[in-house]
Amino acid sequence: MKTMPLLAVGSVALFATVFAVVAFTRSTEPVAAQAAAKTDVFTFIRSLAGTRSPDPTVAGDDILVADAQLRHMFDYYLSAGSETSLANIRAQIEAELDRTLKPAAAKEGKRLLSCYLDFKASLIEMEKNPHSPAPGISPIRARMLAIQNARARFFTAKEVEGMFGADDANDMDSVARLEISQDKDLSLEQKKEKLAALDAAMPVALREAREAPLKVIKMEAEAEKMRANGASDDDVYRMRAKVFSPEAASRLAELDQSNRDWKQRIENYRTQRNILIGNTELSDADRASAVQQLRDGLFTSSEQLRLAAYE
Repeated sequence: MKTMPLLAVGSVALFATVFAVVAFTRSTEPVAAQAAAKTDVFTFIRSLAGTRSPDPTVAGDDILVADAQLRHMFDYYLSAGSETSLANIRAQIEAELDRTLKPAAAKEGKRLLSCYLDFKASLIEMEKNPHSPAPGISPIRARMLAIQNARARFFTAKEVEGMFGADDANDMDSVARLEISQDKDLSLEQKKEKLAALDAAMPVALREAREAPLKVIKMEAEAEKMRANGASDDDVYRMRAKVFSPEAASRLAELDQSNRDWKQRIENYRTQRNILIGNTELSDADRASAVQQLRDGLFTSSEQLRLAAYE
């Protein structure tokens, strides 16, 4: 069986660093959730403009599911910790829960959010007071175990499995592969055997997640080939729906249209910009002002950050 490639242990490092530095070190002045509910999130989180928050999962009779989707929703807003206060972000998340969920589910979402914020705060303290790993345990594995132990103080076992289980499985597998590759006592053949054993024992869900990027690449290559041979957007949609799902195919179709719109705006911008730059009747200052007005008319402030690559 082909050995799976070693993946970076991303979530372990992110847990204790990215959010810890930016979100909890900001002002936490109280902000009413009711006021936040009336405020567009993008009025104070500009970097999220043009994106959409993940939707919480609800099962049965208004029961909120504590899964990775809910954690991704929390992290979506918390990623803006450098742009606004934690109090603002928390109020916005709570307002979004009230807006999208029924009362019982929204209440449960707020409880889990509180637990999640407390858990994040505990990671900051962990970073301030690191402990030496026990003999025979690598520092990366020790950190993972410490994070898992910390979660148990804030979540039930079922909540931990739902919200973090998939990432834990991925991280533990990656650490095991890293330890094998760095073990100087193993021969190359022994390393191959141990990695093959990990491949054989890999959960189906993890295997599918690892193989998903390659599956997407192959699918998009097929889509480009189909278009080159005269296939319509509907043909491409049906192919994608067969490979993934109708919902995924629809999202990819939306992305295709967004990319086409972006390319068209870039083309229009370049054409009009060249006209302005070539206008000898304008002074340098007027020319620069006119180009900026053109940018402002065609692109948002965040989109303008990408323009340098096209100029």
